[in-house]
Parts: sequence; structure tokens; C-alpha cells
Amino acid sequence: MNLQAPPHVTQLLNDIVAEMRHLLGTYLVGVYVHGSLAMGCFNPELSDIDFLAVTDSTLGPEQRKALASVMIKLAERAPAKGLEMSVLTTEALTSFRHPTPYEFHFSNSWLECYLHDQIDFTDDDKVDADLAAHLTITRARGITLYGQPIEVVVPDIPIRYYTESILGDAKSILADMSSDPVYSVLNLCRVWAYLEDGQITSKREGGEWALQHATPFQKGVIEHALAEYSGRQPAPWDTDALSRFGHKMADHLPIVGKRGGK
Repeated sequence: MNLQAPPHVTQLLNDIVAEMRHLLGTYLVGVYVHGSLAMGCFNPELSDIDFLAVTDSTLGPEQRKALASVMIKLAERAPAKGLEMSVLTTEALTSFRHPTPYEFHFSNSWLECYLHDQIDFTDDDKVDADLAAHLTITRARGITLYGQPIEVVVPDIPIRYYTESILGDAKSILADMSSDPVYSVLNLCRVWAYLEDGQITSKREGGEWALQHATPFQKGVIEHALAEYSGRQPAPWDTDALSRFGHKMADHLPIVGKRGGK
């Protein structure tokens, strides 16, 4: 495992794999890290831990419930942004469709639902449009924590599905730039880098790419985001500048109804 991470994060990943193996047994095909940890730009203050687990079998309600309990406990040791993971079957990968079926999902945004028993563990018809992006990034830049190699398990995702997935994310960002400025600015940059140059980048790499192509105004906003992402504390964000940046960036992105409008 060629993964650079703080010791406590490495231990957490080892424990995640151990729990996945315990719960899924011989059905577990592999566990794969993607996102900032895999791309070498993990920041414990601003990054979450992204991973996928692949199984040979669908999960029953009791397995999903047990997995939720384990993930809640593991999340207590995670960075502030938490853990984001999905469990998929080999069938969902070999017969890929978009949005993609999944067996289980966990993230900070779902945590309260799990804690208050608001998840239907019997639901077998869950799909997620974001998985086309996660799988593409895993195939291109991911790291195998356990199991079969990524190139054996994760297929090449059709470009149109990856593009649709990242543009959907960009559209959501453009509707609300100010709730997480660093995420918003740098994610828009990496979407731009892919559409313009075909590059699959981390948030930091996307920002660095965008600096070479941006206007002076855009550069100022991107530099602010990169400084904060690297751990420095620049001046507070200007919401008007963020909104203007969003409008300018929307010009690079072929999104219908870009600003939540038309």
C-alpha cells in the first residue's frame, strides 16, 4: 500500500479494513481509497477519508445495520469532515449503469440519520450519480487497501457518465458557493481542468492548473482557496467575490440552468 498518511489515519484505515473483513467475510472483494488521501494532498482539517468497498454479494438489512454501527464508531476517530464510503457489488460494476446502484453509504451528511434511526435498511433500490465520478477517480488514482487490484475490479467508466457526474456536482456548488468556499472554488477548478484538458486532478491540483488559465480576479480567489487548503489562514471570505467567481466559472462549464436559474 503506497499511501502517505498521518499515523493515526493509517491506523484508522487498517481498522476499517479489519471491520470490513469481519462483517463481509469471504464476500469482500476489496477496499479502495480515493480522493485526497490517494492523491497526496490530504489535510486533516479540511479533508474527509474517501473509500469504496466491493463485495461479491448484496447486503441484507442486518448486515447494513451492523455496518452502520461500525461506521458510526469509526467516524468518531476520523477527521472533522469524517468518512465517506459506499459499498458496491461486483455485479453493479460489471453491469455498470448510471446512476449506479449501491448497497450501503455513509458520510457526515448521513450521520444524523443513522444516529436517529432514519435509514431504511431494507431498501434495495438505492442509486447514486456521484459514484461515476468516485469510480473514475478510483480507477485513475486510487489505492488498494485490501483485496484484488483496482484495475481488476473497477471498470473504465464511460466518459459521458463521469462528465455528467462532475457537472452535477458543479451545478450544486454554483447554487451555494459560500457554505464551503474552499471546497467550492477548488472543485470547480478541477471540473474545469477535466473539461478543458482531460485531467483527473485532486482539488489542490485542479486549483494549481486553474491558476495557469484564470483571469487575474479568478487567480486571487483560487490563491485564497489554495492557501486555506494548505493550512494557512488568509483573510475571511468575501461572499460577493465568491458569487462573482461562481458566475465567471460557470462560463467554463456546459451546465443547463447553471446558476439554479433557467
